Parts: sequence; structure tokens; C-alpha cells
Amino acid sequence: MKKTSRTLFMSAIFLTLLGTSVFADHSRGQCPMGKCPYSGKFSKGEGKSMCPITDKLMSKAEFFLDHQTELALTEDQMNTIKTLKLESKKAYLRAMTDHKIFSLDVKHMMAQNPVDQEGLNAMIDQMSAAMNTTAKETLASYVKLKAVLTEAQMAKAKELWLQKK
Repeated sequence: MKKTSRTLFMSAIFLTLLGTSVFADHSRGQCPMGKCPYSGKFSKGEGKSMCPITDKLMSKAEFFLDHQTELALTEDQMNTIKTLKLESKKAYLRAMTDHKIFSLDVKHMMAQNPVDQEGLNAMIDQMSAAMNTTAKETLASYVKLKAVLTEAQMAKAKELWLQKK
């Protein structure tokens, strides 16, 4: 009995911490990948991403598109950048919706008596796996984004970035 109580207590603490860091809203400035403040813009005028990988991808895509003339981007390159940006934005929005639903479900299940620890553990495992998959897919999109530019264009982009600072 004591072990079960301790396990339930530790699960409650874990879920509380999970709820304050992973599901933090934009105003608190926390990302789901840790306790680092997010930086950059998610998309012009639309706030910031809670995921540092998505944030970096969106910022870089915006930078490339904002400097398309200086970088001499082709129509194909611009379309690829826009497509990667759109798909990443959609994936991010789906993930954030899933996190909100997960949070509601967890709170509901924790309010039940008795608490279904096994069910909650399974939900946590499933959400963690989904977060890992989404982060890896976003990272793959980021790598594709960087590969869109030629070496010369990337050098020019770095030059422009340094001038901006």
C-alpha cells in the first residue's frame, strides 16, 4: 500500500511538472523540449513556437524568403521553402492541439477515484513517443531546408545574417 501511494504521488508530481513545462503556454516562454526560453518568430505576426526546432526552422525559412532577391533564390527553391514551412507549421499546430487534449485527458483521469495509474502511464508513454517522432520529423525538415540553398547562397545568407546583427 505504501509503495502504491508513493508511486501515485510521484506520478502526480511528474504530471504536474509535465503540465508546467511541456504544456506551458506562450506567455510563460517555455518550450516542450526543456526549460529554455524560446527565441525567434514562429511566423510573421503569429507569435513564437514552443519548440526550439520548429522555431529555428520557421525563423530560417522567413529569413531566406525575406532575402530571396539578395540570395537569388529560384522559383523552385522558394516553393520548396514555402512548402517546408507550411508542412512544419501544420505539424506544429497538430502537435499543440494533441498536447492540449492530452492535458485535458490527464486531468480528467486524475480526478477519477481510483486513479487509473496504468492507463495514465500508457498515455504518458504514447505522448512522449509522439513528441519524439514530431521533433525528429521537424529536424528532418530543417535539414531539408538548409539543403535547399547552394553553398554560395548559404554563404551569402550567413553574410546577410551577420550584417543584420
